Amino acid sequence: MMVRPPMKAKGLDRDLLEDIEGWRGLPIARRYFTHRDPAIVDDTLSKLAKQGSLMRYPPLVEEEGVMVSQTEHSIYLGPDGVEILTA
Repeated sequence: MMVRPPMKAKGLDRDLLEDIEGWRGLPIARRYFTHRDPAIVDDTLSKLAKQGSLMRYPPLVEEEGVMVSQTEHSIYLGPDGVEILTA
């Protein structure tokens, strides 16, 4: 998640920055950028985190070595009330 605009730094990929900014501050994951070179994605994300522009979150772990999944609902708040868009 971008927490502040990035500082100019050598090696920041402009196209990837545009993709990240397209998320408008929402949390992102590496897997969202499969259309980009993985080395460039890793390098750019690391540089953004080092300069404090990107907040990183570690994977959630419930037990030793076991990953945790998360589910969410997308909702629409309309004039007629709330509608859940996901099942």
